[in-house]
Amino acid sequence: MNTLSEHKLTSVIIKRLNTVLTLVLVISLISGSVHAQDVGPSSQKKKPPTVLVLPTITDSETGLDATTFDVLLAANFKALNFDVVDEKAVVEGYHSDETNLDAAREAYLDMRLEEALVIAEKIRDDHLAHHGDLLSDKRFVAVNIFIVKLLLNLDRAVEATNLAIKILCRHPSLKLDPEQYAPSMQSLWLFAVKRLGDQCSFLPAEDEMIEIGREVGVDWVAAAIRKTNHNGKDLFIVLLVPTSSSEHSSRHSVVLGTSAEWTEDVRRALQQKFPPAKAVVASDVSLVSPQKEATFSTVDKDKWYKTWWFWTGVGVVVLGGVGLGIGIHYKTNQEETPPIITK
Repeated sequence: MNTLSEHKLTSVIIKRLNTVLTLVLVISLISGSVHAQDVGPSSQKKKPPTVLVLPTITDSETGLDATTFDVLLAANFKALNFDVVDEKAVVEGYHSDETNLDAAREAYLDMRLEEALVIAEKIRDDHLAHHGDLLSDKRFVAVNIFIVKLLLNLDRAVEATNLAIKILCRHPSLKLDPEQYAPSMQSLWLFAVKRLGDQCSFLPAEDEMIEIGREVGVDWVAAAIRKTNHNGKDLFIVLLVPTSSSEHSSRHSVVLGTSAEWTEDVRRALQQKFPPAKAVVASDVSLVSPQKEATFSTVDKDKWYKTWWFWTGVGVVVLGGVGLGIGIHYKTNQEETPPIITK
């Protein structure tokens, strides 16, 4: 092979090697970018589960206890890395001018009792359509008590009593102000209180919880009750219902201690369904969800010989060495080839 042919062949080889080297660099950079995205915080961070905490039912004499347990439930769910939906915001989102009782009260004062009942029942049905009972909407409670009063004035005492029982099943500690309600209404209310144990399950139906949960767009709905058992001990019972069919609902109960121990009591109830993770992410969070444990970055666990930049460097060195060898070979051949003498 003459010198000119070798020169052309070497040029072609070098050009091909340059092309290959360029492709290797591009592929390495792309794979490195993808790798960085895979192990980066944005992809590792999973969307936290969401929960709607329904107002706690309590059969104690202190209405404040219910609010206290609502706060404790929300706090412990947040410690479990849940996003807690504010039920008050959900309630306000459902309200409209059509839920105003003024027209019904005006008809009642004019002794148009049947008309007042029709108006009040329409408002009650509107509240029911928006889960006013599950959300313990005060306006829903007010319209129901107003309907009880109307039914009693219309001599429909049985219907009035049954409705009073339904109200008390969601609000066992609710009492009527004696200055605002006549003795007949007070008597009916006391009778309904005595019938509660026979007719109340207290906790809402699971299908109702699923319905409101899907409307609000949460993953879980929690309902709780504080009640006294037959031994006179206070129980805290939590019903946890998922909105997805891939999960299962569950009911958990713990015996309550003193008020100073309530935080731990509520935590124990939730731990039965969502056990704490082995590792604690932050000192101010007492419980860690499995989802949060999976968000730790794996960058520091990668071996150096598995990284994209290592193999890019190897490719550059190898291809550079090949190119250098060809160049040396070409130069050597030029020096060793005797000149062609022409006559």
